[in-house]
Amino acid sequence: MLSQTMCPAPRPRFGDLNYRIDLNALAVQDKPEFTSRGSGDGSGRLSAPMAELTEDNVAAAKLQALYRGRTGRLKALVPHPEHEEHWSAVCNLVDREDWAALLAADQLRKSIAAGAAFSEFCEGDPTFAPTFKVERAEGTNYKEQRIPSYTDRILWRSMPHLQGAIRQISLASAPSVSTSDHKPVISTFELSLSNPPALLPPPARSTQTNAPLVQLSECSIVGNFRIQAGVGDTTAQPFFWCYTNPPGVLGGRAPKSGVIKRDRMGGPMSALEKPRDASSWTWDETEVPLLRPAVRGSDLKHVSLILCFYDKDTISANDPLGTVTVQLSPPPSAGPGANQYTIHVDAPLRYYNVTKRTGRFRCNLNIYFGAALAPALARAHQAGAGTKVRGLGDACCGVM
Repeated sequence: MLSQTMCPAPRPRFGDLNYRIDLNALAVQDKPEFTSRGSGDGSGRLSAPMAELTEDNVAAAKLQALYRGRTGRLKALVPHPEHEEHWSAVCNLVDREDWAALLAADQLRKSIAAGAAFSEFCEGDPTFAPTFKVERAEGTNYKEQRIPSYTDRILWRSMPHLQGAIRQISLASAPSVSTSDHKPVISTFELSLSNPPALLPPPARSTQTNAPLVQLSECSIVGNFRIQAGVGDTTAQPFFWCYTNPPGVLGGRAPKSGVIKRDRMGGPMSALEKPRDASSWTWDETEVPLLRPAVRGSDLKHVSLILCFYDKDTISANDPLGTVTVQLSPPPSAGPGANQYTIHVDAPLRYYNVTKRTGRFRCNLNIYFGAALAPALARAHQAGAGTKVRGLGDACCGVM
């Protein structure tokens, strides 16, 4: 057993995830006549091309066809309209060991690519037959009630600065196990041991003479948060907390941004900047905390910054909007030995395991240490950066 302080501590997800192989969805993804909306002329024809092939769009098209009595037209668009035919086509791919073709029609892979589920998770490519639905006997003999599918999966996810610290060694099934209508899946991994960066000693942290400066600028959220229940695009009041991995790099209490409010009556509500439009919110530099990670500048490559976004609610608990995680290592353009650099962030909010229709966060992370630190602190102090931030904890955050 590896201790958490010595290994990347990846987040595994495994089990019967119940995603299926769908050759029909794969076949129609490039057909312009397969759509999720009607023509609007009352004929029930499917006319507008689908913007993207997703489970939601496919399901919507099927329901629409059923509602309008157009099941015949829908069946004409897919290569395997009947279950028996679809089952046989998948079994033929299994017999040919065409694993790539099976994975191309896998619902989970499409959901991950679209950000609809398990966003940012990794998975190895199976080189074995689908593990469901099989007879309770040795070998892999499929029952005709269900399309053979890779329902049993092993996924993992790591922090950005630890992406290369985990490697999958093997991925296999166990066809000899006969106790279920699923065949077990087995995987082994190799974890590279790594020590967390050493925190600066308390005197350096309190005086902040050595702690780098991480200054967020041009921070904004764009999007309607459509996936998050109960959060409207015109009434949201977003703010964010700042955390790190490894934990504790920013001190004992997480720094917090200001709350961006929107005046429902159209007039000025506070000194906070109003959104530019119904689906955009922007933080002024005074409303964003200045971060002072308690590590050496050269150790920032071992740290990931985690921004946790919420919608402020004055009556009940704040609604989570999602997270954005950024590795603080310098970009290739910074060059060796650089003591200041900028990381441009344009990333979707990760709402649990979903990044589809969650809004995007954009900002610049300006990082200074060494000889660049003192001038950067002076400029930030002169501009009033972070002066309106509330709820800060230790002295490792903000301008001293």
